[in-house]
Amino acid sequence: MSFYEFFFLTKGRISRQEFFIRGFIPLTLLLVMNGTLLNVLNIFILNNQIEYSWLTQVKLISILLYFTIIYMAICVAIKRFHDYNKSGWYVLFLFIPLVNIFVTSILIFKNTSATDTKYDTIISTYKMNGPRWALLVFNLILLFISIIALGLSKNITLPSHQDDNSKDSMYFTSEKYSLDRSTISIIQSKNYILKIDTLGRIYSKILLNNKAKTSQIDLTEGIKPLYLRFKDENLNREASSIAYTASKTNIFLNDGSQKVILTQKLTYIVVTKEITFYPDGHYDVIITVPDNLKYYIYLGSPLATGNKSTTLIYNHNEKIIIKNGSDKGKHLYENTKVIAYFSDLTIQVMYSFLNVKSIIVEPDNNDNPIVYFEGLNTTGFSGYIGVKKYNKLRNINSILTDVIDFSWFSRLFS
Repeated sequence: MSFYEFFFLTKGRISRQEFFIRGFIPLTLLLVMNGTLLNVLNIFILNNQIEYSWLTQVKLISILLYFTIIYMAICVAIKRFHDYNKSGWYVLFLFIPLVNIFVTSILIFKNTSATDTKYDTIISTYKMNGPRWALLVFNLILLFISIIALGLSKNITLPSHQDDNSKDSMYFTSEKYSLDRSTISIIQSKNYILKIDTLGRIYSKILLNNKAKTSQIDLTEGIKPLYLRFKDENLNREASSIAYTASKTNIFLNDGSQKVILTQKLTYIVVTKEITFYPDGHYDVIITVPDNLKYYIYLGSPLATGNKSTTLIYNHNEKIIIKNGSDKGKHLYENTKVIAYFSDLTIQVMYSFLNVKSIIVEPDNNDNPIVYFEGLNTTGFSGYIGVKKYNKLRNINSILTDVIDFSWFSRLFS
């Protein structure tokens, strides 16, 4: 019986030894390798060591390989049932949980029950040709590769993203964070890749298929969007050392939205951030903190240094702009509709606030404006980080076109 007849045809019969050594072991190891190596690839992508564009092609190959292995396993199992003079339809038992364990044990350990079966005349019973040690060596090689792949998936770590708090110490606790900031969730669409770190913040957004000059919006320095700071410094210190967990580690957006829930379990309270992401790049957030504890949510840090970044507060139909390096003192704004940082090409904005009393603008050590707002119990808002495109922002929310109009005007006359 040739390789093709053994793995891809259902005719004939095989012994338990042939089933186990030539079929069961190598096919099982191939399944393990296929799944594990795909997991390793995902980790390399999160580390930015492999281009994201590779992922779709490799996943397609992995899926095709998976179904090919399953088909080969079915053909081998059918021939094993033939050795018991049973119909190949008995293979359906292998798709029933728990029952499949019992049936597989029979296929491996139960000896042939009939010397002659009605399946002998179709294709003669396979006899192992060549040295048996060759098959043993082949299986050991597959096992070795599988162990290496499993080891890689366990030992490869995602990159940490440490903050430079020297400029923003007034907004954080005085202690340096001990928490390793790695990725807990990655959101992918055909237009962007967005990453969330262990403190529940957006720390990276890569723009795909983008004709603008920028392909990645740098959020690694300073305060990151969605950072939550408690007013109580002791509670804030604890929150700075305990990681969030994510309900989904990988989200692939096609035509619709998807939700991820970030949870941080502190000693006495549980904090949740429920974030819904959309293919066009915007997101909706609902933050819940119990016990009437006061906390602050940050827009982030200005998108650019020097006079290349502008801060906008859209308040009572009044637009207030603050240039980098010109912010003096602390300011509070009531009934604010939009807060935003924008540079020549990109914009970082929050809007549609729920249960937000006031917006606070306070300068950092370089007199650059830092924008945040106070929350209590349940707070909601929407946000967007991306390229400034009039039509795109208008489709997300018409109020955002006021921001983009104003930014064009200010660039023209500055």
